[in-house]
Amino acid sequence: MSFVLNPEVLTTTDESKSMDYSDRIEKYSLTYKEDQSKFDRAVGVLRALATGDGNHIWSGEDRDIFINGVLPVYPDRVFAALKNAVFEGLEPNQILMMLNNFICIDVPSCHYFVGTRRHWFVDARSIKAMSVEHLEQVKLVVFDGDLSKMIEIAFADAISERIMMKIMTASELKISFFFGRGVPFKYLENMITFMDDHAPDLLVDSLVRLIDTPIVSGAVQDMLFRRVSNTSARYSRAELLSLIKQVYTEGRKPSPESWTATLFDSELCHNWSDDYIDVGSGETIVETPFCTDCNEYGGNAHPCNCEQKFHLDVCDFLMERWVKIPPSFWRKVAYHNLYHLPHYLHINRPHGFYLDIGVGCVRNMIEFDSTAFAQFLVQYQYNQPTNIRNEIQRNCGRMSSQMKAILKPGSKKRQREHLAECQSLLDENSKDMPEGFYIEMSKLFKSGYA
Repeated sequence: MSFVLNPEVLTTTDESKSMDYSDRIEKYSLTYKEDQSKFDRAVGVLRALATGDGNHIWSGEDRDIFINGVLPVYPDRVFAALKNAVFEGLEPNQILMMLNNFICIDVPSCHYFVGTRRHWFVDARSIKAMSVEHLEQVKLVVFDGDLSKMIEIAFADAISERIMMKIMTASELKISFFFGRGVPFKYLENMITFMDDHAPDLLVDSLVRLIDTPIVSGAVQDMLFRRVSNTSARYSRAELLSLIKQVYTEGRKPSPESWTATLFDSELCHNWSDDYIDVGSGETIVETPFCTDCNEYGGNAHPCNCEQKFHLDVCDFLMERWVKIPPSFWRKVAYHNLYHLPHYLHINRPHGFYLDIGVGCVRNMIEFDSTAFAQFLVQYQYNQPTNIRNEIQRNCGRMSSQMKAILKPGSKKRQREHLAECQSLLDENSKDMPEGFYIEMSKLFKSGYA
């Protein structure tokens, strides 16, 4: 059954026309002053549209109450109270009858009813009562075919975004009507929070559509991986990881910044540890505690090495999908002086996966005297690449004595002597090597000599 379009033009009575504007406002307006009798009278006029045989005829007084009392109420606290009072106790068929009468109202003298009536049609109780056939008609007649506006007003008015989403996804037909092109980005985060309310396919399909849309892909992926360190009490990280794995199929791969969003969205502990621990390599590591769980008694006895806060299962997934680790990640690792996290990544990385530690994190490491991270670099020889060695050498004057003891930067004179020796060896064997190779190696030695 669809709505029956048979507009009836409502006009004011002779009595109302003869009244001054201020008198009309005082007699009818619901916002002029708090008056329960005027409010109840307006509720009665509207509820009458939901009863009877559907051919309700208003009296002149009813028209005046509607035109001078109901129409001027724009969506606000009074409007919300009016809607709640009108909808209270109505059966779905009564709601449909009232909405049908709303469609049939044409009030030229109060043209903005065309705008305010929209809020009645996308109230959660109206959407729940309407079939998809009704919704299609409302989209066409009330919203001029603009589905996005229809959804926007529905969520703006909703007492709970979660409840509205449940109503809009209550059946396959309504899912197809509202979200045939996927859930809009602005409502997706709430939907993930209450993922157990919805069919998994809708959530996965919506995420895939948005991730495959270049203009919003980065923002969607950032939001999704930020949830790893901010999981709701309603779902576990394992459930979220399961969702992520369903999204990233068919060659789809997370963005590099997913590493940073996963590990560093939550606020970290910046208190320094006073004690040393043995990491099994004969070294003692002083590391910034990473989480309050590992610092339960406030004594900073041990740096964090717990899987819960390091999100190691998600790290494994990112490495398995060959997601490159970005410079922003390593700058934060260096800033927070972490040892166990990069140690885990180094030990558990797939064969051929590179950690891509760049010179940017070296600057952070030295500036913030991150000795634990420095010991990681030395232990696994990540301080050996030429660009890293050069950066360490350039900043040796800013190092603490402890940092110098770990990194052991050579003197500038000795470094230049070593490069000169290498250049001499290269010159001696230049005839036995391709000219291009000789030129490139000479350039590298020259840049390191500067």
